[in-house]
Amino acid sequence: RRGALEILASLAPKDARVCLICPVSIERIKTPARGGTCKHLQCFDLEAYLFGKCTACPVCERELDSPGGLVIDGFFKKVVDSAAQDVNEVAFASDGSWQACTGDEEGDAE
Repeated sequence: RRGALEILASLAPKDARVCLICPVSIERIKTPARGGTCKHLQCFDLEAYLFGKCTACPVCERELDSPGGLVIDGFFKKVVDSAAQDVNEVAFASDGSWQACTGDEEGDAE
């Protein structure tokens, strides 16, 4: 199982932008999760995934064993909790720092 910083280090810069909106619920992520075998940084909301009775990752469509095949991303959780409520997307640097994205522009680093 790969952690967020390990995944982040392997991504190209353009791939380091992630959405804070869950692809299942279309609401802001509360408990960020991803499949333990997924290779992307993007998370989905754990509760939305479980209550939606999903069987595959909503990001990469990889089949997942639920709940044992899911991991909660503590790093992503800190970002979601720190970002202003009107921020829907963030961009990560390879060192784990991040910036809020507003349209095509990037905001303040955290």
